[in-house]
Amino acid sequence: MAWVIQVIGLSMLMISSSIQTSTPESSTYTAGVVEYLVGQGAQQVTSAELFKINADKYIEIMSSAEAANVDIIVFPESCLNSRLTAALVPTENEDVDVCTNETYDQNLRNIACAARDLRKYVVINLTMKRNCTEVYEAEHEHDHDGEHDYEAECPNEWLLYNTNVVFNREGKVISIYRKYNLFGESGISQSSTADMSTFTTDFGVTFGHFICFDLMFQAPALNLVAQGIKDFVFPTMWFSELPFLSAVQIQQNWAHSNDANFLGAGANNPQVGSAGSGIYSGKSGALISTMTGERTTRLLVHEVPKVPGNPVTQSAVPYSGSNFDDLKLKRDQLDVYSFQDLKVPDSTNTPLHESFTLCHTSEENGQDLCCDFEISTSWRSVPENSVHYEYKAAVFMGNRTFDGKADGNMTACAILACKNNSIASCGIRYRVNETTDGAVQSEFTFEKIIIKGNFPKVNVFTLPNSLNFNISPYPTSDFTYVEDTNARSSNKEITMSLLTPKTDLLTFAIYGRDFRSNGNKITSAAIAMILTATLSKFLI
Repeated sequence: MAWVIQVIGLSMLMISSSIQTSTPESSTYTAGVVEYLVGQGAQQVTSAELFKINADKYIEIMSSAEAANVDIIVFPESCLNSRLTAALVPTENEDVDVCTNETYDQNLRNIACAARDLRKYVVINLTMKRNCTEVYEAEHEHDHDGEHDYEAECPNEWLLYNTNVVFNREGKVISIYRKYNLFGESGISQSSTADMSTFTTDFGVTFGHFICFDLMFQAPALNLVAQGIKDFVFPTMWFSELPFLSAVQIQQNWAHSNDANFLGAGANNPQVGSAGSGIYSGKSGALISTMTGERTTRLLVHEVPKVPGNPVTQSAVPYSGSNFDDLKLKRDQLDVYSFQDLKVPDSTNTPLHESFTLCHTSEENGQDLCCDFEISTSWRSVPENSVHYEYKAAVFMGNRTFDGKADGNMTACAILACKNNSIASCGIRYRVNETTDGAVQSEFTFEKIIIKGNFPKVNVFTLPNSLNFNISPYPTSDFTYVEDTNARSSNKEITMSLLTPKTDLLTFAIYGRDFRSNGNKITSAAIAMILTATLSKFLI
């Protein structure tokens, strides 16, 4: 997307100020999320220069015609600055005029001025620094066990945090969140407890916020849901993984399962697997989203109902993905799943029906997860020399590792596409250069899929999961997902059913996180497709 406005002075910002579009009485608000190209293609610049380039670009996007009526705009994780340019940020609700206060970095001041002059709520993510001694004094102010050796606890003057900062329409900081569930972020500190960060807007909506990896944990994400929060902002640098954990796929699924509005702003760096942003409304799914292998910066804007799932006017033309061969996609460790081949329908056009139960025994606790499958398929003619997928049912309950960096307990009842009959080929997508005509064909038309599973009711978070050939989840109108939580049972029976015939199926599943044994331990309860690793790998 080409942005019309280039470098903008404060006087121009005043001229282009937008009018508030949502009030407490409005049934909707207007949100914008930014898919942002990491580094903006800048070559051979210093960290300070790149900080300014990104801040200027942020203001350009905020001031664009596309953002004119936006009430709240969200920028992604780890795109603004780096550890080398870590910035001071005022304490939330400190009532500091960041715009004019020379204590703060000029780039941060410029963004605050833009939020004030454009009259928008603005959520940025940056590397924040805090004085180490002040942090430890605050954390131990109620301790009564004597003096603390702050010199030993603070070998360096500064602690660095991966931080969300929220500006209100006056350009003042009203909320801060420090990422709690870190993964591979060298030099970044973890807060002593998970911040339960929320902010309330002048249009009557209270938002919770967290960052990337946090999506897969109870604290703080699911704890905010338990407190009744229904609207979330989510800066991320997600690293997509097949078959269950690509970016838009997991964003839509999380919003669906929690019946929440969800504003996901993703960093764009396809060559390392980072892409995907969207605005979602509960069980209505994506209002607008993008998932692509293109190197791009794009602002997505949509009206959001204040009651998740209430009808709003859908975007006339959704953004479609492209260049997926340029998007690095990781693969789950599927080899430890239990599998059963699906039968291939014959060419008589007679639907093939099969029903079976498939079980998997957890190596960690010896428990079984059994899933019932009811499937109807029909044959479709494809060119003789075309490539196509075969399909398997898969079930899993147990622990997996993520790049050897962290472990997490998972559950799954799934139908998966495989490039051939081997398990090793499941969860791998055909590339265009493997086809004769640039297209992947399927000999299967899935007329019906019904998957049922009994999952523990407590501390197991489950969600619907689907994916098509274009790395996009199916619209929520294409399936039903029902959790039956019988009060007399310790389990919940989940049924997921396909409503619309499909010929482009990569994944159709009930998927979940099992927090019963390690869900709150950062060293062992990780789902590591957001390999933010060392920030300087992506930012100078």
